[in-house]
Amino acid sequence: MFFEEGKAQGLFHSLKNKALYTISPEPAVALERSIRRGQLKYDKAELELVCNLCWQTTTCSTHSLDTLKV
Repeated sequence: MFFEEGKAQGLFHSLKNKALYTISPEPAVALERSIRRGQLKYDKAELELVCNLCWQTTTCSTHSLDTLKV
């Protein structure tokens, strides 16, 4: 539903939802999982950067996570 609404509003690339999920939160979730398992040290700035980069690959324009209201 989230991706469908964003695509309808022209905010997200017109990819299948599975593809959008793969390039949006999945890399950030994988990083968080590595941190939780002790494979990487927690770095808030790095995690935020990863989240923002994932978001940028999903959106059609330069909407930031903080300002987008979907």
